[in-house]
Amino acid sequence: MEARYILLPTRGFTASEPYSAPATLRFLASLTPTGQTEHPPYLLVLDSIRENGAKLISLPVDAVGAFRREHPGTRIVPEVFYQPARAPRPAVRIAAARKAKGPTGGVVLAVELQPDATPLEAVDVIAFTDFVQGRGAQGRTNRRGQVRLRLPNGTHSIQRLYLFPHAKAWPRVIRNYRIGVTPIGLRAIDPAFADTRAACYARAGEADGSGVTVGVIDTGCGPHPWLRIAGGMNTVFGENESDWSDIDGHGTHVAGLIAGSGPIFRGLAPGVRLRAYRVFGTRDDGASNFAIAKAIDRAVADECDVLNLSLGGGPLDVLTDEAIKDARSRGVLCVIAAGNDGGPVAWPGRHTLAMAVSALGVRGRWPRCAPGRRGAAPVRTPVRRRSVLCCTLLQSRSRDRPCGTGPGHRLDLAPGHTRGDGRHLDGLPGRRWRTCIPPGKTARYPRASTRYGTIRRNRAPCPYK
Repeated sequence: MEARYILLPTRGFTASEPYSAPATLRFLASLTPTGQTEHPPYLLVLDSIRENGAKLISLPVDAVGAFRREHPGTRIVPEVFYQPARAPRPAVRIAAARKAKGPTGGVVLAVELQPDATPLEAVDVIAFTDFVQGRGAQGRTNRRGQVRLRLPNGTHSIQRLYLFPHAKAWPRVIRNYRIGVTPIGLRAIDPAFADTRAACYARAGEADGSGVTVGVIDTGCGPHPWLRIAGGMNTVFGENESDWSDIDGHGTHVAGLIAGSGPIFRGLAPGVRLRAYRVFGTRDDGASNFAIAKAIDRAVADECDVLNLSLGGGPLDVLTDEAIKDARSRGVLCVIAAGNDGGPVAWPGRHTLAMAVSALGVRGRWPRCAPGRRGAAPVRTPVRRRSVLCCTLLQSRSRDRPCGTGPGHRLDLAPGHTRGDGRHLDGLPGRRWRTCIPPGKTARYPRASTRYGTIRRNRAPCPYK
């Protein structure tokens, strides 16, 4: 059985003395996609990053051990794949109906764009008849805005219905949807909508970012009238290198946030020089670590200053590690997504030489009908230090006193934390404590010793604001 691997020198991204032996240098330089060497005969070279750099090869699985014995100075690592960093979507775990009875079986839903009632194509529709068990069906709308879901005949209600459009409209979630003949309307995206980014940052000027080149390593970019792409490359093996247009929409979305320049909408730095590097192929198997490494190497050669990689989630990988280190050694910073699953920072975002970027949300800056993080959960307001709540410290050895906290129901006490009148709150050396206190309720906090104090959140406005 054949499998694809990547060959690397003894150390680093490219073979160079004194880190690699002369035999390793000669061996890697001899491996080219157009000309095969006699040794070993079972190895097929598919692609290469520079003459003395990483090689994408095809090799029988049972020949890996023999290859390592013959070439001890050459590292061989598996090809792994990464996915775009997008918000997680609910997944159907159990099919509601095994098979539709004939071409007219199942349930047909129609989706249209509001307010002009235009049929909406390429909307991912996920329907649950039992959300807790994950029982349901999913599909994508056609050019007429219709999708046929494999639900049991006679289904009249959908417990939870998710709609994720490819473009033009906001996503939507509907609970306890009654199936009928009326099309489902999705609200058109308004470029003037004040989202979280607009709430946290001032509107950028047209020249902001001038003199900086940013490479977007993603699903491709554009074509889009609000994006000016200076050039790019498709690094997916077997595809046209000059076709770096977007195959998914994710890369265009990322590029627009960075450097979009329209009559109403602007990115954070419209003046940057933007380059696109597509690492996701037309097949739905993710981005290869080889394609990512090749894109990083090409972007550095194209004199990019910053590289944006909104992808990740795979295992720790030697090839991407070497590519990021090589880019940083040449003065190029990789800005990588931290991940969207709510867990630890994903690889390669947690690389020590990369900058991991997470996200935040401001309440009220996302349409109410649209699903938020993890389905339909609300987006919480980020903490602002100047906001305070008023709480009263009870049952303490010290006299009763109020303390400053962040907004909402979160109480945040730290060493040296000051109350509203500038005096310090005692009893919490060297540690931080947080809790959520509803209005009028009490909670206990750990003191310096093993004893606890009790804090009550007041209903009245705080006099120390």
